[in-house]
Amino acid sequence: MRTCRTALVALIALFSGLIRAADESIFFPDDRVVNSISKRQVTNILNLVYQLQDHFVDNRHSLIQQQPSSPNRNPTQAPLLPVIPTTILPTYHPNKHSQSQLNSHNFDPITDFAWSLFKGSKISNPIGNLIICPILVQLLLSQIETAAAGNTKEEISSVIRNVDPRLLSNLVHSIKATRYRNELNLASAIFSARQIRLNNTFIQESKSRDVGIQAVDFDNTNEALYIINNWISSATKNQIRNLFQPDHLYGLRVLLTNTMYFRGIWKSFFNDTLFDRFDTTEKLSKGVTFMKKIEKLRGNEFESIGGVKGTWVELPYEGNEFSMVLILPEVRHSLDYLIRQLTTTDIMNIIGQLEEPYKRLVHLKIPKFSIQSSFSLTNVLLKMGLVDLFTTQSQLPYFANNHEPVTVSDILQHTVLNVDEYGTVASSAASVSVVTLSLDGTPRELVFVANQPFLSIIVDKRTKVPLFVAKIFDP
Repeated sequence: MRTCRTALVALIALFSGLIRAADESIFFPDDRVVNSISKRQVTNILNLVYQLQDHFVDNRHSLIQQQPSSPNRNPTQAPLLPVIPTTILPTYHPNKHSQSQLNSHNFDPITDFAWSLFKGSKISNPIGNLIICPILVQLLLSQIETAAAGNTKEEISSVIRNVDPRLLSNLVHSIKATRYRNELNLASAIFSARQIRLNNTFIQESKSRDVGIQAVDFDNTNEALYIINNWISSATKNQIRNLFQPDHLYGLRVLLTNTMYFRGIWKSFFNDTLFDRFDTTEKLSKGVTFMKKIEKLRGNEFESIGGVKGTWVELPYEGNEFSMVLILPEVRHSLDYLIRQLTTTDIMNIIGQLEEPYKRLVHLKIPKFSIQSSFSLTNVLLKMGLVDLFTTQSQLPYFANNHEPVTVSDILQHTVLNVDEYGTVASSAASVSVVTLSLDGTPRELVFVANQPFLSIIVDKRTKVPLFVAKIFDP
């Protein structure tokens, strides 16, 4: 499994009685190529000039870009289906999905799921870097829920915090409405074996979520690999290539995929860099390149509901639609303990302060870093209460019409995050009573030196939803 520096993939795979998951974008219903074309072209990032083009002909489905011929393809085989570019969402209409409408919804279930999934993943992966994109997993499970029944449906609904699909839809439209020179693209697709007849209700529900459907001949392994890997590569702007190998497709009958690609430009660049020591543990250290600046930013010391103390600071991206929140524990090298103790309410309280007008002078020093994670989320989801889906007791009667019952074999995610002095590249409950963190509001300067493991959260400030959550252990 090979990746470059910017993208993320959440995987699921469905075998003839199994599902495995991957994560990336769009496709078209049945065997047809839908005549929709959309293209987002980025030019000259150093000069920060972006040109975007969106052409939607067919109202709803995929954006299609001509796929190059496979160098090894047998000319007698059927022509390859086109590669789909990243963003496959309908045109955003401000009067239809206004910001006030977004704010009127309660996005707390999405944040609660995000933090719970990250904490569970952290326990399963205690050593090293960790980054996940929880919203991709929640979107995939919400899609599978539409094909579920009985206890399986109840478990999925409970694990994803009974989130209203319309809430997820509004979040997707918010992502589509990203402006300025930042990029946040989301795409979803289902690859189905030709002999499987997907349930019509499931197809229509998938289409309503802007999920395209593509028929694939999984028995022709090379052809299927070429189509799927090229689609993923295109959707991640060539940052994730050759993700699947032949053994991944053995017995595969359905592949559900979605991806998120984020590139954010700092509102204010770091103009100073230096080489210094980063202490991964009390006894181990390494030399890394740090970025420095002194600037008025939002940030403060805090005390969580459970009494754990730390410091947070906000690094806004251009346009103020997204921010990276950095969190350090007060006690050096106690990040793991801090993560265990922080609750969803603590995280939401910090995120809620990103709109406060008060700023203070911050002496900021953080390392450049490029990290990636690739691991199974099955054990985490099992502990969160999602059990039936991974067993023969799984009830997915509305998935297919002419096939034996299916069960989910695994849910995987691959995520990459790259941060430098110019910006960031990343490839992924009911209302909660607000308990204010104990804040020190004195107008003094704040020193934030991340020369030890720290927490990083990329937030969509319009919805206050965490998009990426990362533990930086070894930059």
